[in-house]
Amino acid sequence: MPMWLWLWFAIIAIVKISNGLSGVVLQNKSLVEHTIMNKVTGLLLFILPLTLAIIKLKYSAILVCATATFAAIQEGHFIRRCIED
Repeated sequence: MPMWLWLWFAIIAIVKISNGLSGVVLQNKSLVEHTIMNKVTGLLLFILPLTLAIIKLKYSAILVCATATFAAIQEGHFIRRCIED
């Protein structure tokens, strides 16, 4: 796998971990948002290995990583908005 893909994975993981930590620190409970985008990301991750024979990983990974990045940012927004309300 290309190095840029590993870096993108790491950035998504850091955002997801910070989302979890901010929920625990600010509300003293684990907040996991099951948003539609998180479900779409899971579906894309499930389909990804099935597409490797047709589409190169560097192309299909861009779609999956972009969706996962948006889902992680959206999840953080929802967690922080819930905390403020």
